[in-house]
Amino acid sequence: FFHLWYLFSLIFWRLALPYWWRLHYPVVTSWMAAALFCGLNAYQADPFGTWMIDVKYIVAYFPLFCLGVTGKQERWELWENKWSRPAGAAALAAVAVMPIVLVLPGDFSNGIIWAYGTRLHNIVGGEGWGGNFLMVLLRLVVPLAHAIAIWGFLHLMPRRKIWLVTACGERCLATYVFHILGGMLISAVGVYGSSCDGSDAPIWAEPAIVAFAVLSALFWSSSFMWKALWPILDPPVHLILRSD
Repeated sequence: FFHLWYLFSLIFWRLALPYWWRLHYPVVTSWMAAALFCGLNAYQADPFGTWMIDVKYIVAYFPLFCLGVTGKQERWELWENKWSRPAGAAALAAVAVMPIVLVLPGDFSNGIIWAYGTRLHNIVGGEGWGGNFLMVLLRLVVPLAHAIAIWGFLHLMPRRKIWLVTACGERCLATYVFHILGGMLISAVGVYGSSCDGSDAPIWAEPAIVAFAVLSALFWSSSFMWKALWPILDPPVHLILRSD
């Protein structure tokens, strides 16, 4: 249930977007609001081991969703230049090295910073307003780093169309959202061993996981599943909104 967090976030984003889009500069306002909400730690919860969906995940990634919608609406295009791929590689490498160089204390500290994980207390800056405002600054910087990494990744991707791969890539959202269901199925077969941590996994486990991952991706990104899942992945909120 918890691993379907992106699906629940996606539904919320689609429902909130028509209203948020009425604001001036929706990307900037969502960026600022998410930084304040998550950085000041006004909402505290411990979703691990429960059926809860962390509200901070929903709020923290909303600016990137608004950024993607803006790019689609404004018809942003890739930078077509001989230096676009090297620039993309450099941007991606620069962001990738940050969590390695800027290591924070704690087992899940980098996850809390870079993946917007839940925290019950400040891991940097100490408790109180000082630590909270430092987290606000981090929440302002991290989405910028994510946006740079996305830009770099997109400029590294092949431009030409490749049979099957391109079509599946266009429908990969279904794979991303529902891959956990396939993971539960192959786990039941026993590829992770009796302890489910891989320590006593059978010798055929890794080839089976790779083969199943390919088949699962083809299944979830097929045109049939895309048509079946599209109302869930892109809820028709226009049906409940007033035309004026």
